[in-house]
Amino acid sequence: MNAWVLHKHGTTKEAFQLRQVPDPEPGPGQLLIRSEGFGLNYADVMARRGLYRDAPPVPSVIGYETVGRVERCGAGVPPERLGQRVVAMTRFGGYAELAVTDHRAAAVVPDALGIGEACALATQGCTAWYMARYACPLREGQRVLIHSVAGGVGQLLVQLAVKAGCEVFAIASGAEKMAYLKQLGAQHVIDRSTGDYATAVEHALGSHRLDVSFNAVGGSTFKEDMALRERRCGGVVRRCRARQQRRPLRHIGLRVAHGDHRTDLPDDEEPQPHRREHAADQASTSRRCWGAACMKWCRPCARLAGAACTSAFRRGPTGRSA
Repeated sequence: MNAWVLHKHGTTKEAFQLRQVPDPEPGPGQLLIRSEGFGLNYADVMARRGLYRDAPPVPSVIGYETVGRVERCGAGVPPERLGQRVVAMTRFGGYAELAVTDHRAAAVVPDALGIGEACALATQGCTAWYMARYACPLREGQRVLIHSVAGGVGQLLVQLAVKAGCEVFAIASGAEKMAYLKQLGAQHVIDRSTGDYATAVEHALGSHRLDVSFNAVGGSTFKEDMALRERRCGGVVRRCRARQQRRPLRHIGLRVAHGDHRTDLPDDEEPQPHRREHAADQASTSRRCWGAACMKWCRPCARLAGAACTSAFRRGPTGRSA
């Protein structure tokens, strides 16, 4: 098969070569997927530059996600999986015509769903889902600040927050993005290119407090968010690694893969309760995330999905974890 092989670290033209490599063979519990396309994530860029510690040594075929049709099944895989069109977490091997992964890390997607949108439900979708449903379960009425909302993870976080009944403060840059974010349902859209975003958020909050921030920017913005959180009697600041997205994803139904290759989650299903300690959260992650639960070799879901979350829990005025 053909595969883009990362043979050295450097620029894109220097680092990758299109080579013929042996076809992978599905082992017990695995699927062999004929790829229609694969995703490009921030972790891939870091791996290409030699800065991602979990990447396999060169030469190797990287890639965390692929969309395609199941061509073969290993022993123990439900027979109905054969021929299904799926989006799958690969955790390496995605940059190829054929990819192998655990059958529980692949979710069925409709034939009409575009390759790019289907891929966005893997690494990006898993990141957004984990952050909004497990790391910091969103509740109706919360005031939620989201940075970098024009990116893949940011757009999905906006939709998840709106679906949960939150008041969303969305930060991006440019008039075109502002109009698009309003279409997604964000109540407050803030153009960071026109002035200090923290001042705009503070003005929009009025006498209310900020409950949650999803921050994919870091640096001084993290301190600004902490200040907004602390001035209003506590809250949660979550930090997640960003993925560059050149084109906005159109609004799609948020039926993200979760559990044993499920493609939906009932609207009335309650998210997991808060975890006050990140260490405790990490220890239990492998039992709760579809990505981690399916792959014995994986790290906690936050890492699998490319998230670098920082716990900032503190007790709110009610005595519960805010």
